[in-house]
Amino acid sequence: MAYRERWNRDIVIDVIGYRRFGHNETDEPAYTQPAMAAKIKAHPPVSEIYAEKLIGEGVVSPADVGKESDRRQEEMSKALKGLRQKMEAGEYEDPTVTGVTTSTGELLDRSASPPVDTKVPAEKLRGLNQELLKTPEGFNVHRKLRRPLGKRVDALEQGGIDFGQAEALAFASC
Repeated sequence: MAYRERWNRDIVIDVIGYRRFGHNETDEPAYTQPAMAAKIKAHPPVSEIYAEKLIGEGVVSPADVGKESDRRQEEMSKALKGLRQKMEAGEYEDPTVTGVTTSTGELLDRSASPPVDTKVPAEKLRGLNQELLKTPEGFNVHRKLRRPLGKRVDALEQGGIDFGQAEALAFASC
């Protein structure tokens, strides 16, 4: 507040966050940020820290923590299952949310988007896939990445491409 009063401007706070398990199925933060990844791995999750604090203060017992953790996990699993069922049925609207507005105060359009033709010819996808899997001469792919990347070679022919490959092909096809 003192900064804003003196300079008549807002202030930006740079908060550092992290993903404990990386970004996607082929991301391994220890490759690109080994020191940070080691610190994150050694640091207990917030839920553990808070549970230990409450147990230490006698607010809850370890059994209470376990029971509540199981209950919340079940609740989240049930919500995810329900969401997947709604998505499969094409029910994207949440009838409990009404009057949602944008930052400019306009009512948010919650109607379904019109269908968009996003198909790309199979031959183009094959070519893009080959290009995405090329590595420079003498470059060694990390051993943990060889298998998942190797699967991408034949995945287009056999079906079952993973999300990471679909995302890479989508970006490459633009």
